[in-house]
Amino acid sequence: MARENFLFVGSSEGAVTIYGKKDHAFYHNIKPHSKGMLDMDIHSSGRLMLTLGMDFKMKLIDLASMSEVYHKNINPGKQLITPASEFLRFAPDQENLLLVVRDKILQFCSEDNSEKELKHFSSRVTCMISDSKNKLVVIGQDSGKLSICKYPSMECVSFQAYATNRVKDVRMFPEHNLLVTMSTEGMVSFWDIETVLMGLETLDGFDMDLENKLEHLYEFRIESRLVCLDVKVDNKIPQQQQEVAKVKSITVGKTYIEKLTKNRRKTRVAFGGVRVGAPQIRKLRKQSFIAKLKELRSAVASSN
Repeated sequence: MARENFLFVGSSEGAVTIYGKKDHAFYHNIKPHSKGMLDMDIHSSGRLMLTLGMDFKMKLIDLASMSEVYHKNINPGKQLITPASEFLRFAPDQENLLLVVRDKILQFCSEDNSEKELKHFSSRVTCMISDSKNKLVVIGQDSGKLSICKYPSMECVSFQAYATNRVKDVRMFPEHNLLVTMSTEGMVSFWDIETVLMGLETLDGFDMDLENKLEHLYEFRIESRLVCLDVKVDNKIPQQQQEVAKVKSITVGKTYIEKLTKNRRKTRVAFGGVRVGAPQIRKLRKQSFIAKLKELRSAVASSN
């Protein structure tokens, strides 16, 4: 089952319904949990689905047979994994699992069923994505900060995506140096992360915080409470040297489709048939990362 061709929808009844993305047809319904679904993830092979429910259970589903192949009971107060766990992902190595407990990222080892803490953030984690191809983990926080981490060291480059709103959801396309974030107040922002990815390569035992130094490429607001975000990057018009990104944000009772057009000299956002000019594209230079690293290393040396 190719995960790009299907839409997986979790419900408050603990069921997962599978629809076709192209034909919108109903394919299957499975009920892995007795209470509501908290989160789910699909393995890169498209053969396995990982689910987390409010019944304190984590389950692994074989999508070929639509049957449960593994489950783990979560005992509140007796393990690191607590009812506060809201997100889980297949780790970038596609063998272990990543879970979120408030402001911590935990690794669940599939070989011996052990758990260990990988990273502790300054505020509650509100979203997480795992990139197996580039071995990256992207973390959004309640404070509006976003962190891109190397796996498994979890060294990260962070920046302030929103000053007063939490990061509700995020999607990343490293091959296009593009990252899209969504806030709880309906703000959708596009970021050029070329220099952020370059900065990750220079990290050596240190985290880097860019604070407010990274400027967004585009930003627009949708006057509705946003629930989740999906982004598709389309490169089918090379003759115009453009990239078109279709942003589909699912809200309560409404669906919005935004189109973003980008070329070399100017950028514009199309929303509701009206084109709105966007600010000039600004990039951080690689030297800023090197300078920041020197400051961090000097601070550590002086403290020792």
